[in-house]
Amino acid sequence: MNNKARVPFVATHPGELIKDELKERGLTQKKLAEMTGIKASVICETISGKRSVSLNMAVALEKALGIPADIWMNLQTQYNLATVPGYKPPSGKGRRGNGG
Repeated sequence: MNNKARVPFVATHPGELIKDELKERGLTQKKLAEMTGIKASVICETISGKRSVSLNMAVALEKALGIPADIWMNLQTQYNLATVPGYKPPSGKGRRGNGG
């Protein structure tokens, strides 16, 4: 029997990662809005988890922060799937890195 403490998975909204990036880089939400051309209110709603990262936002974040757009889109998709009640990901068949 495994005696290690189990930590439940908690989905992280990509907005949390945007918030962390801003803190690490010493940027404000207003500055990110200027850098991306996205309204500050939209940045704020995304950071607070009230709005999803759209394709346009992902591309703008890539240009502003240098983090590829596909990473932002994958994070958003993973978050969306993780928050679907009763959803369980496939066992790994056909997924990248699992020989399929």
